[in-house]
Amino acid sequence: MESVVLSRLVEYRKSLFEDEILKVQKDQLQLEALQRENAELRDLLTKERKDLSHAINQLEKTHQTEKTALNIRHQKEISQLTDRELRLYTIISELRKKPNSTQSSELDKPILPWDTDTVVNTIQQLFYCDRDEKLYYHPSVIDSFLRALQTNALIILSGPSGTGKSSLVTAFADALQHATASSISVQSSWTDKQDLFGYFNSIEKCFVPTEFLEKLMEAKASTGLHLISLDEMNLSHVEYYFAEILSSREQNKAIQLYPQRYYDEAEEIVSDFECIEDPTPTQINQYRNARELLKYHYQIVIPDNVRFIGTINMDHTVKPLSPKVIDRSFVIELTHQTLTTEEKTELDASTLTGKIEYEHYRFMTPGLSPEAVEPDVEWIIECSAEFHTIPDVRINARGKKQLTTYLQAAPTFSKQTVDHLIMSKLLPRIHFSINQHPEALETFKSFIDKLYAKGFHESATRANVMLQSNRYIKFFD
Repeated sequence: MESVVLSRLVEYRKSLFEDEILKVQKDQLQLEALQRENAELRDLLTKERKDLSHAINQLEKTHQTEKTALNIRHQKEISQLTDRELRLYTIISELRKKPNSTQSSELDKPILPWDTDTVVNTIQQLFYCDRDEKLYYHPSVIDSFLRALQTNALIILSGPSGTGKSSLVTAFADALQHATASSISVQSSWTDKQDLFGYFNSIEKCFVPTEFLEKLMEAKASTGLHLISLDEMNLSHVEYYFAEILSSREQNKAIQLYPQRYYDEAEEIVSDFECIEDPTPTQINQYRNARELLKYHYQIVIPDNVRFIGTINMDHTVKPLSPKVIDRSFVIELTHQTLTTEEKTELDASTLTGKIEYEHYRFMTPGLSPEAVEPDVEWIIECSAEFHTIPDVRINARGKKQLTTYLQAAPTFSKQTVDHLIMSKLLPRIHFSINQHPEALETFKSFIDKLYAKGFHESATRANVMLQSNRYIKFFD
């Protein structure tokens, strides 16, 4: 009797087990069906998103084309005005610039065509006519700054206070369509990348970002040019806190903000929280921190539309720029500039307003082939090689690429373009003690003679200023 009961019990358990297996298999089939449906919906959503993005791009292009055409027509009509009509137009334009008047938004401003032959002049007119400060920079400064931006290298603006270093960055962003400028104040206590990007709080398991990182995140979500200015960049050693960015730009590699395992844990916490019916205060706090952490990936790649500009003053309170930083930079020296009578008359007569159209691919497209600029590039490199006894003066492969890209930026370049390139890339590298390197002094004097012979008078004059010292030959005081 007991054997019969035991047999039936075994069969009953077997039946239950088989029912459970069938139920699991059924659930598995349903899950696979849902996953397939989810994948199909995801593909459909991706396609619709791409179609929508394409439609938006087409609408924006059409919109900008129409704005450009209207602006050209507007400029032609202005050129046909009589002197009296032009004076009236100027008065009305000035009234519109008053603080109490209704300010036009960026969308209301006319879009000016990007013309490589006239873009420097257009930018200067916008600096002067479309701003209350009526800014003026020598065309060579604007041209150097524009070309340096196109190389995607660090730009260092050097000069005394009041020469318009910060204003150049802001005004340039205001002159370009969809461009923005941000200023970050460097602190003397900065020693590593955490001061620049932020730090991971291991107790709260959250990331504490800086304004700098927030600006990078904003740039990542847009297509316009983002100019990030590091004010008084050399208050701290640049190579300490900025080193990883310099390497990242060259190698196009990600910068590690914090260990990946914390990001993975945050994803797991957020996923598990949805299954908790009655979370405790501790679980709620963990969830909030995890959600916040997921806003900042454990790695960041510097967006291609970001450019870094450092403003520096050279006095006893700041740190000298290291050869590593100078090697990866373009140095543009600003001085107090005044308008000539002819320039003032021309700019006062202009009523230009608007923003210059900006498309990143066009901005980064070279106007000349490498072969077209090779003779000038090689001449500069040969000059640097003559200082073989002085460390870090000779221009390397990285520097050659920067020289080439700088001269390629526009369809043409002048002798003055090369002249300012020498001041930007070669002269700042030259630094030596006259007592320790007397032979280098003779090389430097010979170099100045070559500059004069080639017609590079501005760089020759600047080199002569460097020669006035009795102890050191150096670019920065």
